[in-house]
Amino acid sequence: MELAHFIRVKYKIIELSRKFVHLAACSFAIFWPLFDSNHWGWRLNIIVSGVMTLRLLYKGAILKDPEDEDVRSMSRTSSPSELLYGPLQMTLIMCYVGSTKYMTNTGIIVMASLVGDWLAAIVGLEYGKHKYKVPLGGDKSIEGTVGCIIGTMLGI
Repeated sequence: MELAHFIRVKYKIIELSRKFVHLAACSFAIFWPLFDSNHWGWRLNIIVSGVMTLRLLYKGAILKDPEDEDVRSMSRTSSPSELLYGPLQMTLIMCYVGSTKYMTNTGIIVMASLVGDWLAAIVGLEYGKHKYKVPLGGDKSIEGTVGCIIGTMLGI
């Protein structure tokens, strides 16, 4: 019984730490007003997400080391190829939004949805009792979906 409890607690900690990355990533839109829109330098807002995109591609597709600390911290299964799914998609979205939706309401809403995704995972993991299935996705909970809506509104 103690081992099963330990595994559940460890899984929750890993999931929560992964979801805090969502919260930190979407916060880059907060710094947009610090860039001068009249100068080409505003495009520098995507440097961090661009470097992370290259890093994820390198570690997930070329290096493929399951013992790498990025692989262990950003994947659920310690599989390097897992970096090429969610984490890579997130950095690509950040690059796209930062370069094409800079300082627009659309860009803010997209980044705010990452706050919703963060809160959905926390609420769904802790309180999710009413499950439903999403086509091409996993099991979701009604509580997590409500958390996503609330988190997105708070993010906006």
